[in-house]
Amino acid sequence: MLLLAVLVMGAGVASAQTKSAKSIKQQKAAAQREIRETTKKIKDNKDETRRSLNQLNSLTAEIGDHQRSIDALNVQLEAINNELRSVNDSIAANEAELQRLRTEYGKAIRKIHAHSSSLDKLMFVFESESFHQALRRMRYLREFSAWRKRQSQEIGETQRRLENSRARINQLATAKSNTIKDQNLAKLALEQKKQRQSDVVAKLRAEGTQLQAVLADRQRRADALDRELNRIIEQERQAAERARREEAERKRLEAERKAAAEKKLAEKTKPKKGGKGNAADKGKATAGGDLAMNTPSKPKSTPSPAKPTAPTHQDVALGGSFESNKGRLPYPVSGNFKIVRHFGVQRHPELKYVMTENGGIDIETKPGAVARAVFTGKVSAIFRQDGYNTVVMVRHGSYLTIYVNLSEIYVRTGETVKPNQNIGKIFSDREDDNRTILHFEVRNEKVKLNPEQWLRR
Repeated sequence: MLLLAVLVMGAGVASAQTKSAKSIKQQKAAAQREIRETTKKIKDNKDETRRSLNQLNSLTAEIGDHQRSIDALNVQLEAINNELRSVNDSIAANEAELQRLRTEYGKAIRKIHAHSSSLDKLMFVFESESFHQALRRMRYLREFSAWRKRQSQEIGETQRRLENSRARINQLATAKSNTIKDQNLAKLALEQKKQRQSDVVAKLRAEGTQLQAVLADRQRRADALDRELNRIIEQERQAAERARREEAERKRLEAERKAAAEKKLAEKTKPKKGGKGNAADKGKATAGGDLAMNTPSKPKSTPSPAKPTAPTHQDVALGGSFESNKGRLPYPVSGNFKIVRHFGVQRHPELKYVMTENGGIDIETKPGAVARAVFTGKVSAIFRQDGYNTVVMVRHGSYLTIYVNLSEIYVRTGETVKPNQNIGKIFSDREDDNRTILHFEVRNEKVKLNPEQWLRR
């Protein structure tokens, strides 16, 4: 019995241990599942915040475009109103002038009515008391006939001007009506955009912690890109400096070899001083000396042409034609676009507590758009960067243009590109409604410049 009791107790303990181990495994699996779900939820929240921030930037740019459109329509409407006032004044002046001409014409016609027939006109001349009076009456009749013709023409011209002015009034009225209609539509679209913007701003403010995390991550990636660009630019500078030193050393050695060869030739041809010899020897020596002196020297060797070197800091002073085209360069994207983030350190236009920093500008365009070179230059670097896909850097003397966030590349390192040549396809983010944004920078070596000051306005 005792043995049986021991066996039963042992079986119970073993069963309890098995259940405990199984329970621990289940708890561990549940904990891991919860961790994965929490991690996914955090990531989803960050992604949603990032999309909301991008949407806010896009909406802010669109609101700016709509406001500029409304301002332009206001200017157009003011111009139409000014022209309407001018045309109305012209109509009033022409109507007054037409009334005056008709009145004068009527008075003149009534005055001369008694002599309107050809017979009466002849009698008017023949009834003259003298020959001179007859000439004056004939001249008067001719002048009156010419005046009538001029008056008729002037009345006709005034009537045509009135008709044209009234037609112009109708055109302006139609243009004004269309402009007001466009203005109302633009205002409605602006209000809708502003409402959506307010909703996004409220959402982002509610997600303060996530927003700060997204902004910090964005700044971290921007700093990493900046460090990589500075590293590549410094690498190019050092390579250019080495090439410059090597070229200077090559020229120095070439000059030394040339000087040594000339010195050796001079020593060979120089006559020896002192020593006795017969006249014949002296004559030979003299002749030999004269012969040596008169022997044409070998043509000087032409130094080999210098190899092209990488750009140096001397290019900064020269600037090249890139600098002379400041403010006239084409935009680096194809199709319609909007600038969603501007250059420099600035407070976010809607999130007043958020400061943003940008080394260039962010240009949003449509999916499938390509980045294009803004000026002739040489592709000096192509590399991938975390958060920015592929980056292409083009050198224009000491100036650089940088095209960031490309998914396909159409150029290669060392290739010379021309203005408006396709650099690559801009990446479209499928997780962010296919948003397509090119980050574009202009630099003078490591100094960042505002691209909007260089691009065509």
